[in-house]
Amino acid sequence: MFIAFGPLVALACAAAWQRLQWRIDRLLLLFLAGLCGGALVLLINNGAIGMVVELRPSNGMMGPINRNFAALACGLAIIAGTGLIGHLITTPKLRRGVAVAVGFPLAIALAALLTLLVLLHSRGGYISTVAGLSVWLVAYLAPSAVRGNGYPSVLFPAVFVLVAISSLSWGSYFAMQTSGRSLVEASAVGFPLVEHPTVGLVELLQQVLTGRFDLAHEASKNYEARVQLLVLAADLFHQRPWLGWGPDAWPLLQAFAPSAELRDLNQFHNGYVQFLVCFGIVGAVLMTIYLAALLTAAIRRRRSGADQLSPPLIATALALLTLLLVFNVSESVPLVKSAASTMMMLAALAALPIATATRVRGSDLG
Repeated sequence: MFIAFGPLVALACAAAWQRLQWRIDRLLLLFLAGLCGGALVLLINNGAIGMVVELRPSNGMMGPINRNFAALACGLAIIAGTGLIGHLITTPKLRRGVAVAVGFPLAIALAALLTLLVLLHSRGGYISTVAGLSVWLVAYLAPSAVRGNGYPSVLFPAVFVLVAISSLSWGSYFAMQTSGRSLVEASAVGFPLVEHPTVGLVELLQQVLTGRFDLAHEASKNYEARVQLLVLAADLFHQRPWLGWGPDAWPLLQAFAPSAELRDLNQFHNGYVQFLVCFGIVGAVLMTIYLAALLTAAIRRRRSGADQLSPPLIATALALLTLLLVFNVSESVPLVKSAASTMMMLAALAALPIATATRVRGSDLG
C-alpha cells in the first residue's frame, strides 16, 4: 500500500517542485533528514542512549520493540546520515562553517548508531546494513573513477563509509561470538537442531515440493522456527496459489501454525514469501509489472538529461534500496513504518515526470 502511493506522492512533489523551482536533490535531502531524525527519535525513546552509554547488549528486545525492527530503523538512519554527510562535503556552494556545524554532530550520531547496531545482535541488521553501505561505496566511487576525480573532498566520504563498514563487520563478528549466536543459524544452512534428525533438509524440501505437508510439518520441528515458518508458508501457498489469503498474515499464523511458538508470531519473517502467501501468483505478477514500470521510468529519467541527483544522493538511494531488499529476506520490512515510507519515497523519485524535471532545469539555466 505504501509502495503504491509512490506515484501519487510523485505528482504532489512534481507540482510543488515546479512551483518552488527546487532541484530534485532537495526533495531527497528533506526526506533523508526526516528519516534520520525520525529514526533517532524512535530509538532514543526506546532506550538507545542507555544501551550505547552502558554498552549493554540487547536481550531480544529494545524497549517495547523487537531488536530486528530497531536494527532496521538503525540501518536506515545510518545510510540516510551517510548520504547527508556525503552531500555536505561535496556540495561546492555550501559554506564550510555550515557544513561543519551540521556534519560534526551528524558524524557523532552515526558513530553512536553503529555502536547501537552492534549491541542489538541482529544478524539481519548487520548483513543488510553492510550490504547497503557497500553499494553506497561502489555507487559513489564509480562516477569519480570514470571521470578521474580523486581530490580529497570527493574521497573523504568514501573513506568514512569504508571505516563504517569495517567497524560494523568486526563489531558484529565479536558481538556474535560473545553472545553465543552465529551470524547464520545452523539450521538455516542445513544443520538441524537435533543431533540425529529423522529427515534431512533435502528430504524436507522434496516433501514440500510434492505437497506432502503433513510429513513436512512434522519433519520441520527438527529445525528452527524460521524453517517451520517457510514450510507453513509453502503449505498455505499450495492451498491458494493464485489470489492468496489476503493482506493480513497475522490471523493465518494464529489459525494454521502447527505449534504454539509460531502462533505467537505476526509475520513469516520473509517479506517475499509473505507476499506470495497473501497475494498469490496474480499479486506477484502485478507487483513485478509495477516495479518494472518504476525501473523503466527511473532509467528513462537517467538517460533524458533531466535534473539529476548528486552522486552521494544517487548512492544513498541505491543503498537504501539494497538494505530493504536484503533485510526483507529475514523480516517483512513493509511492517515497519520507516521502511515503508522509504519505499514510497524511492518509488516517487522514480515516477517523477521527466517533462517537469526538464522544464525546471531549463528555468534554472535561464
